Amino acid sequence: MAGASTSIPNQFVVPGELLTFDNYKSWEVVMRRKLERLHLWSYIDSREENRIHLRKDKKILDAIKKSCDEHMLPHIMYADFARDAWDWLAEAAAWTDAERGNYVNMLVRAATAKSNTDEVPEVDKVLTRRNYTKWKIYMKNILLGKYLWAVVEGTDIIGTRSYQTKNHNALVIIRMSCGEEMFLQIDEEDNAKDAWCKLERKLGSGLFNNNSDKVSYDFTNELLIGHELLTFKVDHKTVTISSNYDDWVLRMKNYLINHELWGFLEELEISDCVKDEKALDAIKASCAPEMRANILYMNCAKDAWYELTKRAAMPTEDEERNKASEHSEAGKVLTRNNYQKWEEYVTMLLRSRFLYDVLLPYDHDSYRGEFNNYEIKEACALRIIKEACGPEMMPYIFRSKSPGDALTNLRKACSMDQQDDYMKYSRLLHAVKKNGFRERIKDLNGELWRGAHNFFRDFPEALTAEITEDGCTALHVAVQLGRVDFVRELLSLMPAEQTELKTHRGNTAIAVAAGGNNMEIVKMLIESNPHLPLIGNENELHAVTIAAINGNEMIMYYLYPFTSKSTNWWGARSVASFLTSAARLNAFGKTRVQILN
Repeated sequence: MAGASTSIPNQFVVPGELLTFDNYKSWEVVMRRKLERLHLWSYIDSREENRIHLRKDKKILDAIKKSCDEHMLPHIMYADFARDAWDWLAEAAAWTDAERGNYVNMLVRAATAKSNTDEVPEVDKVLTRRNYTKWKIYMKNILLGKYLWAVVEGTDIIGTRSYQTKNHNALVIIRMSCGEEMFLQIDEEDNAKDAWCKLERKLGSGLFNNNSDKVSYDFTNELLIGHELLTFKVDHKTVTISSNYDDWVLRMKNYLINHELWGFLEELEISDCVKDEKALDAIKASCAPEMRANILYMNCAKDAWYELTKRAAMPTEDEERNKASEHSEAGKVLTRNNYQKWEEYVTMLLRSRFLYDVLLPYDHDSYRGEFNNYEIKEACALRIIKEACGPEMMPYIFRSKSPGDALTNLRKACSMDQQDDYMKYSRLLHAVKKNGFRERIKDLNGELWRGAHNFFRDFPEALTAEITEDGCTALHVAVQLGRVDFVRELLSLMPAEQTELKTHRGNTAIAVAAGGNNMEIVKMLIESNPHLPLIGNENELHAVTIAAINGNEMIMYYLYPFTSKSTNWWGARSVASFLTSAARLNAFGKTRVQILN
């Protein structure tokens, strides 16, 4: 968007002055002085009539967040505007001891949930038809750790200032953790709670149902204690192979028979999914890490059993693993400027989780059709890649169906010039041109999708993003093309401040509408934000002047009362242009009836 960039100096982040529960008063004084010194306090003080400049507001919000310690930050984690964050911190400072205690308990619960996810196998982080019980526990811990479980649980208050943001974050996390089949089940859901309940209805009943809050199988002393785990070792110096596979087979088969878990392994089709899952977990638990790696992504006991048999006859060298932790935190999240380091980190991460083979140049379609666990590995690898992307890169791969395609798209995106960043919204631009807000349309690749509504659901920041080379937002383009219904839908999603965004030439949406002679859209914009006519472009021209210059007499007459009330907003150039154009239209002295006729 047009407008100068405002940088937030390092003085905003001073470790000794970080906000805690006990120093709010002093923090408030220091932070206010810093904002006043930079002439930014007006964006916080709601008593003043200054309009919000979105870019400045975001930088102030970031500064406030950076000035909070780790215990206060969660309170404003999902604030959209600096003013909201400021007010919420003031409210927190006035909490009673009981309210403060509830907040501390929430922080402890989140920390516990985060620790519970550390050792979860990668295969249980992606939802399939077979692992709902385990995935549900993992996903609940993820949402608890990100302070989002209240939205899914339904205890968060709908309509609050933070609800929309939290609902979006929860929905994205749930959808990114679904395999392709389950992703499609909730693709049309706009609400995180509805998506969660839909998955529960489909997968949480019948053979897949397990009402316990913790999946734990008792593998008894006869299986684990006093016996060696299945191992396979290769001594490269003496070229000898050592394995306890034969002993393991006898012991494991006896265990499965004793627990009535063996018979269905000999069936052509699985007849009892619960027993199959229990047998699979027992097999995995009886393997040493180097052998367990071969069956991590198996989702049935029979496949795991035969894979171990095959591996015992055909040993392989250990892969390089666990190097991902050596990379810096800055290199673990993809931005436009760090692709090389990020790709190295992701490669190590995929190797450490035995997933790198899905990126190797095979005939992938034949693997997908023949081996079910290959599809699971692809889904796990794709989830890892998506979670390692920053928000600015996610639109390029959100609907990628394979990890290879995702990496290819990201590589191309990062090689673009930064000025071409608007191209990640090509799908949205296509929807505006096709006037497809909710309707099903085909994108540039011929893929059928649900239109702009789903795009804004997935990427709320797209409402304010530049989607053309000249800095137009979706609202500017819809106004320019005269998409009345599309504009109405957009305005229902946008706060008034967002309608004030400008193109590179400084035109707001109402300036574009005034130049295009679209009265219906002008009226909708005024109803959404009566302040719009007072905003000039880079030539100091207001919407009423632009309407006059273009000979749009009805719009000029309609806008004039909204503009003339605040003549202090007019510049000399705008006044001169308006008077000259009005004279050319012979508008002086005309009544409303004359103009409308």
